[in-house]
Amino acid sequence: MPKLDSTILVPVDISAPEEFDKELLELFGPMRVVLLGYYPVPDQSAPEQLRDEFEEEAAEALERLADDFDKDTDVETVLVFTRDRDKTVERVGQEHDTDAVLTGGEVDTVQKVLVPIRGDPNLDNIAEFVGALMQETDATVTLLHVAGDEEEESTGEYILRGVSDRLKEDGVDPERVCWEQTKGGSPENEITDFAKGYDVLVIGETEPSLRKKIFGDVPTKVVRATDMPVLIVRGDA
Repeated sequence: MPKLDSTILVPVDISAPEEFDKELLELFGPMRVVLLGYYPVPDQSAPEQLRDEFEEEAAEALERLADDFDKDTDVETVLVFTRDRDKTVERVGQEHDTDAVLTGGEVDTVQKVLVPIRGDPNLDNIAEFVGALMQETDATVTLLHVAGDEEEESTGEYILRGVSDRLKEDGVDPERVCWEQTKGGSPENEITDFAKGYDVLVIGETEPSLRKKIFGDVPTKVVRATDMPVLIVRGDA
């Protein structure tokens, strides 16, 4: 069975907080959430000065957001005044041993989850995380592989079947799991186009840490190209 204590890092600009979509929050169920409220500090300002002025207001806003989560979700709040959002996300993610990072996005309902996968070292982490995530929803999950040539197509089918079987072994209803494969084109463009018919995207980072553009080249390009919620599964540090 997948571990149900998976930890998701949820960064939010606490200087201008927005409410979360209820449908998205229900995905987290009994998972652990680290709610990171980061307050951007302009170059010309001192973090200590902004903290003295806005800490109480920011802390109250952060707690209001935490209250929006399901009562079964274990939410820990972290408030940081920072000049570098990316480094803060990386640091907090490592300190709290998070499994995935949520990027913002709007969703009306969560019925279809897309999971692009590759044959990389992060594959086990992705499969385990998706298995846990799917315990908390009736949504369907589609595994996607983008092949560059016939050799990659054959390898991709093997990977897709393997992850699909693992999800079923983890207790996900076989009728809720399917896989697709495309060939040609850049991975980011293929994923972005395919994702238009889905509600939530789960994708693995391509670097051993969040340091390079936070997530790695392909995930970063996909995140920038879509307005849907994206869960970035972290690799082993």
